[in-house]
Amino acid sequence: ESLDSQLSMESLAKYISRRETYRDVILYSFNTPGLIAQTYSPLLQGHSINVLFSLENFIIGASNLEVAQQYINAIETSNTLSETSYFKNVMQHLPTKSSLLVFEQQHTAGFSNQVMGELPNKQVANEFPIAIFQYRYDTSFAHINFINHKAGKEIKKSKGVTQLVAIDVGIPMLGDPQFFTNHKTNEKEIVVQDVENNLHLFSLSGTKLWSKSIENPILGDIHEIDLLANGKKQLAFTTKNKLYVIDRNGKEVAPFPITFKDRITQPLAVFDYDNTKRYRFVIIQDKEVVMLDKKGKSVKGFTYKKAKSNIIGMAQHIRLQNKDYLLFQQENGTLSIRSRTGKVRVKVSEKLNLTGAPILKTRTNFVLVTKDNEQVTISQSGKISRKKININNENCLKIIKDNTISLWDNHLRINSKHIELPFGIYTSPRVYYANKKGYVTTTETQEKKTYLYSLDGELLEGFPVYGASSGEIIACKKNVFVLTKEDDTKCIVYRTN
Repeated sequence: ESLDSQLSMESLAKYISRRETYRDVILYSFNTPGLIAQTYSPLLQGHSINVLFSLENFIIGASNLEVAQQYINAIETSNTLSETSYFKNVMQHLPTKSSLLVFEQQHTAGFSNQVMGELPNKQVANEFPIAIFQYRYDTSFAHINFINHKAGKEIKKSKGVTQLVAIDVGIPMLGDPQFFTNHKTNEKEIVVQDVENNLHLFSLSGTKLWSKSIENPILGDIHEIDLLANGKKQLAFTTKNKLYVIDRNGKEVAPFPITFKDRITQPLAVFDYDNTKRYRFVIIQDKEVVMLDKKGKSVKGFTYKKAKSNIIGMAQHIRLQNKDYLLFQQENGTLSIRSRTGKVRVKVSEKLNLTGAPILKTRTNFVLVTKDNEQVTISQSGKISRKKININNENCLKIIKDNTISLWDNHLRINSKHIELPFGIYTSPRVYYANKKGYVTTTETQEKKTYLYSLDGELLEGFPVYGASSGEIIACKKNVFVLTKEDDTKCIVYRTN
């Protein structure tokens, strides 16, 4: 620990050379590995320091690069000894100042033998998650304390979040990584495209399962579908001229891909009106609207073929009170709200300053935010009401299952709770449901911190974590996973404990 860590690092300049930066922390190669052990002998006998870095007011040495990165991860996710319940309980019985303080977690039985002179059996030792030896010097004598408390029914691990894996794509990614379901194991995998237009699928262990070259960047998000209604999952997406459906093994599913002569201008929309897997793929080409069925054929009876001006944003399907509505926003301010067959279902008489951001819904109405920061509510009969709101952009308002979430500058509101975040630049809040619970996530892009809140407005333990993009939340086997970027070439998966 240093009173001036910058000055301390300068005094070590002749022993170190800059190696790389990991999560905004500069890691140095230490060219005199035995120096620390010699300086602190006999406390650190046998320790070889090869990597050195400064974090807050500490100078930390590690045997190798991987250990240094693990240490930084643990600090950032609060996955540390100090956060465990058994540590907090034990430390209540010890003086706060020590001349020497020794912790043992992995071999408490052997450690106890050294101090107490007898060896507990393995079963007993496993019930004692930590042993602490404290030596406190006083004038002409010393206090010695030894504590080895049984954990009982306490949670032995720190609550919060654990970094599960970091995946290095190797070259910069296009867009944000996404989760995809392995239908064989029901576990989650990660799909991402790189700047060379290669599509990759990774397991949660970080193993690359396959890579596939596609000709152009993917428009918008990738959709997870079950095209054959047999439980097997596929990836569906569009590029500027093709509609793809790819199975989990990276193979194209016939009759896809389908090639279009005219350019596709908006991301793919996938409709499944009654959750029967009778998918409708909606392709936008400027003013043109193309609706295909799961066999890649034009849907007969769908009459809305062309808008009066270019369509902005992807097409949407919204269900209100057991009625289906298809929504198309146009550059000229027209909002078309139509039925499954493409006929006008709600006549919106006024032109709106539309943005192309997704239309929201309440139980009975449509809600959107215009370019001039008006919140517009449209009833199913076409009645319009407006009110001015303070938000950064049209994507900073979410209404999901009667929950309203908004973000304006550093002010996050989750229903009636107001949360003042640190000053910064935040991504639009995202709302997810996992294991029957709702979560709100946003990322501060300058300090690279990803926040995760419950719908009660409570920040989950261990957050914020390091993240350079919007987080995606998903549940799997009672665990909640958070996926975000670490930098341009790497993505991270966290697991909440």
